[in-house]
Amino acid sequence: MPYEKPKTARGQQRVDRILDAAAHLIVEDGIDTITTNAIAKRAKTSIGSLYQFFPNKESVLVALADRYRKSLQTILDKALEENTESVDFTDLLESIIDNVVQFQLDNIAFRAIFPPPSGVPADSLFHEIMSRLMDLFSIWAPEMSQEDKSLHAEICLRVMAALLPLTHDQSEVREEGVRELKRILRAYLEPLIR
Repeated sequence: MPYEKPKTARGQQRVDRILDAAAHLIVEDGIDTITTNAIAKRAKTSIGSLYQFFPNKESVLVALADRYRKSLQTILDKALEENTESVDFTDLLESIIDNVVQFQLDNIAFRAIFPPPSGVPADSLFHEIMSRLMDLFSIWAPEMSQEDKSLHAEICLRVMAALLPLTHDQSEVREEGVRELKRILRAYLEPLIR
């Protein structure tokens, strides 16, 4: 479901409040139970203002996924820019994981919409991250086939999605969980790129 992008700074502020409210409600009540009325109330805006930008709850979720996609795209693009001969693979991998762990801590509803649960139209987020990971594989293992890049990128993504909850305890980072996530992904990836 598409949503209307704001044309003014004031409209953008309203959209940001709506998305922030949706994120908090997802964490508090679960993705299945939130409604556009509850989102509007939490955002302290009228339901009409919400509908000016979002025709339904699904479009709010798409916009929230787009917000997360853009932020993660920046993190992964930075990793691609930093990936030079002088940057060690292990350092780069650990930097990416540290940034994604912090991103999840800063974006409370990310875990609920990624990977997209059944019926949640957040596929663009998943595919964008897949694409960036495949770009990293193109640098790390240029001889790898596209099919293998896709497979290994999806495995990395699924492992991260499954284990990211272990890296947080409420609003704190659990260092032992982060260490284990790094160890698992490093052990998986090193034989593929050496």
